[in-house]
Amino acid sequence: MIHNNPLLGPEWDALAEALALVMSKTKKNDTFCITTYGRKYNLSPNTSPYFQGFRDSHGELFIEAAANLICNPPLTDEESAMMEFLSWDKPALSPAEFRDQDRSAEANDRPNFERRFDDSVDPKDIAEFILQSMVVVYGLTEDDFFNFGNETTSNEVDALGKLGRLKYSEGNPWRQIFAMPGKHLSMLK
Repeated sequence: MIHNNPLLGPEWDALAEALALVMSKTKKNDTFCITTYGRKYNLSPNTSPYFQGFRDSHGELFIEAAANLICNPPLTDEESAMMEFLSWDKPALSPAEFRDQDRSAEANDRPNFERRFDDSVDPKDIAEFILQSMVVVYGLTEDDFFNFGNETTSNEVDALGKLGRLKYSEGNPWRQIFAMPGKHLSMLK
């Protein structure tokens, strides 16, 4: 589907496969985190959007997408509206409200966009949903970088043979950062 999606296209197939792998490997009562390093966000994981999630004991997948608590530059009103159009639930709290609130408040008081998927949804469909948000709203491009979490997950993504795994560097000591196919070749292992 991603291959023919007019918002994405075939150049995003490899990243979609990696995202689907992450979704399918997230077992009950487990979490995942996909960090981006977007040029629009100064290639920093501290200001670039992330997507994190949790699969509950019933198999339902809960996903959060970074909002303006972390994104810098922050999302515009139009970009936030586009997230809602893409069927993300809007953040329950603004960044200021989140910073001021008691951390023991209700679990649904999150500063991020959120979405739930039951266990019958194909991981490829979830990957396409996330990719549309990355590209259309957050403005990520094929020249950006992606991190899929821990060493085990990084090794599994690498084993797909679809994305380029960046070689060791001070900023990538565990080699968990990946590039799109054919990009940043001098930075690969």
